[in-house]
Amino acid sequence: LVTNLAITLQIAMSLFATLAVVVASLWWTVFVILPLVAYFWATRRSYQRSLIEIKRWGAVTRSPVYQLFAQCLDGLFTIRAYRQGDHVLARMAAMVDANVRWDLAEQAAARWLSMRLAWAGGSLTLACALGGVALRDRLGAASTGLMLSYALNLTFSLIMVTRLSSQTENNFNAVERVLHYGSTLPEAGGLDEGASAPRGWPSEGRV
Repeated sequence: LVTNLAITLQIAMSLFATLAVVVASLWWTVFVILPLVAYFWATRRSYQRSLIEIKRWGAVTRSPVYQLFAQCLDGLFTIRAYRQGDHVLARMAAMVDANVRWDLAEQAAARWLSMRLAWAGGSLTLACALGGVALRDRLGAASTGLMLSYALNLTFSLIMVTRLSSQTENNFNAVERVLHYGSTLPEAGGLDEGASAPRGWPSEGRV
């Protein structure tokens, strides 16, 4: 968790530096960056919502696999005695397939995110390139090259910031659960400290 958070902050600072260099070179690119920021935020929000559900269902479908595996180890002699090996293998294969579907869904969501952020980064790079060509007499080759070199790294920074921030947020959900369990008052024990039965109760064969 700490490592993901540190890497996320590092790449986020690099992303802000890239945008600052681009805006300092071509001030009118701010009109391109603002819509891209809104697009990036909406894309990340949609990806995060989907990732939470995919992770949840992945955990739900993974538990029966571990449970069945433990049961097979405990009851291995019984399975062999009743010749139920094929049946157990079929059940295990079905459970593993159900879990792998959510792994594939997670990979598909990651590719969906990468494509859209690549479009966003490519749009800003295109705007920088066109601006550098249009203002080549004012900017100069050095400023144009610096701006383009930073803009080309924008796509990678966007993808990494989104993925790492999503993973960090998902890890913080576990921290929230630990804090909740730590602050929750323990349940009452088996004995009720309120009304107590009289001494010698029950004295008869009925309640």
